[in-house]
Amino acid sequence: MKILLECKFSELASRVISTNRILATNKNQQLESDVEDDHCFVGDKTKMSEMMDNLINNAIKYSPKGKKIHVGLKKNGDKLVFKVTDEGLGMNEEDIKNTFKRFSKLSAKPTGNESSSGLGLWIVKEIVKKHKGEVFVESEGKNKGTTFTVELPYNHSQD
Repeated sequence: MKILLECKFSELASRVISTNRILATNKNQQLESDVEDDHCFVGDKTKMSEMMDNLINNAIKYSPKGKKIHVGLKKNGDKLVFKVTDEGLGMNEEDIKNTFKRFSKLSAKPTGNESSSGLGLWIVKEIVKKHKGEVFVESEGKNKGTTFTVELPYNHSQD
């Protein structure tokens, strides 16, 4: 049985960013964040952390040394928007079509010999879907970076 809790989404995001900072540092990458504070969210904290961790970890994994990764969280109307943008290997049209498919291996390879199961982005999509949200991917092509955007309903509880 899953437990839905009201939590500060910004605190979750900051914690996940902090735990990934060492990975970015090890690859001489800059992990920047712009997280608006005090946005509450009712949802599965563990799954939300897993979703954010997967997207940030992928940005680190598929970006060469010395690149920047930007993580943002803001409220936009009735949605919470979580965004991860990297300067990494980017995606072609075929990759974009297959991004969220189970066991999908895309053309980009990890830049630091990290492993990949082909399940991470499928899991991200499933978590977001269960929280009544949507996830999108954008890339201008190979070696032009990638942006993942998660939009979740702003469903904080009322006092």
